Amino acid sequence: RAIVRNPKVFLFDEPLSNLDAKLRVAMRSEIVKLHKQLANTMIYVTHDQVEAMTMANRIAVMKDGIIQQIDTPLNIYNHPANIFVAGFIGSPAINMVEGIVESDNSNLLFSCEGFKVQIYPEHQKLLTSYVNKPIIMGIRPEDIYDARYDSMAEFPQQIETICDLVEPLGSEYHVVLATPHHNFIARLEPKELPKMNEKLIISLNMFKAHYFDPETEQCLV
Repeated sequence: RAIVRNPKVFLFDEPLSNLDAKLRVAMRSEIVKLHKQLANTMIYVTHDQVEAMTMANRIAVMKDGIIQQIDTPLNIYNHPANIFVAGFIGSPAINMVEGIVESDNSNLLFSCEGFKVQIYPEHQKLLTSYVNKPIIMGIRPEDIYDARYDSMAEFPQQIETICDLVEPLGSEYHVVLATPHHNFIARLEPKELPKMNEKLIISLNMFKAHYFDPETEQCLV
């Protein structure tokens, strides 16, 4: 009925929220096709980040009625404006660790209870004002590797963990990895998966790490 009136703007308010998972995927595809066919502006409200990422040309992330960031899906994922946006987009959610920036001769380190890792050299230039100050590091599950297969990591830094939980998902596995003070969720390929309570050395791809100011919650890198 709305199409017959040839409106300039369509407004969708969570139209797929009551559908089962299979039908929701099918309807997402149909709405995207409709958008391309009509070439009209469509404003789509959703709490489902998968719908937002797969359907939108641009996303506006809101919290308490205030827009936190407007950008393309990939830019929002790769360059979140703040802690809320980083945590809202991505499944499993980004890992957040509280620590401080330490200076070690000519390098800066991210230091927290249990481990220290070197900050990627290009990021160090942007974090010099945070030496000896609190900071929050965020790293996504796909940027954590089994150290035996870390050739994909652009700047790997290794830490020792214990495998706490393995969730098989077919082509990939979600693994909960524990240190004495922190837990990480990693998205690993099913090559040689660790067993429960087994020790595992992991590599954090520090090139992909994000850093946030604990007070403002704004993204620094």
